[in-house]
Amino acid sequence: MGVQFKLLGDVSCLVDGVPLDIGHRRQRSVLAVLLLDANRPVPVEHLIDRIWSAEAPLRARTTLYGYVHHLRRALDATGARLETREEGYRLVVDPMSVDVHRFARLAAQGWASGECVLFDLALALWQGEPLAGLESPWFDAVREDLRRQKLAVELDRNDAWLRAGRHQQLLPVVAAMTGDLPMDERLAHQFMLAAYRCGRQDEALHRFAAIRAHLAEELGADPGEALRTLHRRVLNADPGLCLPPAGGPRRPVPRQLPTPPRLFVGRASEFAALDGYLGAGRAPSPAAPIAVVHGPPGIGKTALALRWAQSRVDLFPDGQLYADLRTENPLRGFLDALGVEPSEIPADLCACAGLYRSLVAGRRMLIVLDHATDAEQVLSLLAGSATNTMIITSRDPLIELIATHGAHSVRLDALPADQARQLIAGHIGERRIASEPVAVSAILSRCGGIPLALSTAAARSLASRSRFG
Repeated sequence: MGVQFKLLGDVSCLVDGVPLDIGHRRQRSVLAVLLLDANRPVPVEHLIDRIWSAEAPLRARTTLYGYVHHLRRALDATGARLETREEGYRLVVDPMSVDVHRFARLAAQGWASGECVLFDLALALWQGEPLAGLESPWFDAVREDLRRQKLAVELDRNDAWLRAGRHQQLLPVVAAMTGDLPMDERLAHQFMLAAYRCGRQDEALHRFAAIRAHLAEELGADPGEALRTLHRRVLNADPGLCLPPAGGPRRPVPRQLPTPPRLFVGRASEFAALDGYLGAGRAPSPAAPIAVVHGPPGIGKTALALRWAQSRVDLFPDGQLYADLRTENPLRGFLDALGVEPSEIPADLCACAGLYRSLVAGRRMLIVLDHATDAEQVLSLLAGSATNTMIITSRDPLIELIATHGAHSVRLDALPADQARQLIAGHIGERRIASEPVAVSAILSRCGGIPLALSTAAARSLASRSRFG
């Protein structure tokens, strides 16, 4: 059974495409309040205030009970459940069957991935004035907030269309929006860029002159630096404003992976686990596959991540990003590697994160985040596209990422004795190993199978040319 609750237009409910009778305007008001707070209890006093405000009738509670009774019977056909709670009423419903909540979800996914289709789907849910016909100060405030949300998504959609080369399609859209928002600098920027790419340099320049005049008259201000910079570039017919030829690379292909350690011993099962989680034969996933390689200090987390990444580099033709999280937040470095001009990198880290996700969306890229301290440190760096692949190394298993983002855990333990001996031999040679068995045993015991400790002991021996141990 397909159920759709609509609030972005006339308040209505469709069951398998057939309209359901949900009553008169006041009864639809009750339904709208409960749907906006889907799955959360709404106190009776709040319902009365939101529906009637100061015009509530003397027997508002009794009237409300009647509305709830009729709604409960009508909603039996939808699978939604209207519960009476101690705090008030709660409508238990799938949020994705409510257009307002579906709009918010699609918009968030679009912001995370930068994919045009998600913004398009979100805006297609709008069928007119939201909450049409419902009257109260509370509904007026909600309606205004929804309009602001829609405008934000429209502007994000415009940017996504420009990135995708859809400037011909965008130009009439932004031209129509400009009539309602003559002083919106972001919209003016979008219009100017779309017009320039459509070969209409004069229209781009006229738009700048118009917004400059509006701002001067209304606010006594000039356009911001971003718009002034675009104006100069349009005046100079900057070829950098044009999209590259079809089929050509739109951004640089970063190759940031450091060289893995020369010696690498064992870890066959962990290597196979990474192949299973992240490799070519992995199961399809709606989100970016993530592996968390974790274990104690010196256990070889970075070595495993880099060795696997370098051996599977052919799986990531659009590039590889690497960051050591012991230094500062790498977002600006990532944006630089992805070809963003320094002047175009946002000052705000949240905006940087959104731009980063937009640039990697749809690209087959590997992102390696090394030495994470906790889940919170990497949340803004998680890619939003299923085409991306991520490896995170940490001393902590980052259980939160496993629980919330489906990350896969790859734990590293100490090397067994034979592999630890093999690692030492790789550094100093089998002949010396054979000539000093007692010292080798002592080192193996002292280092406890920790690769970094074993390699350090071998390096010190080579440096000093002393007896091993």
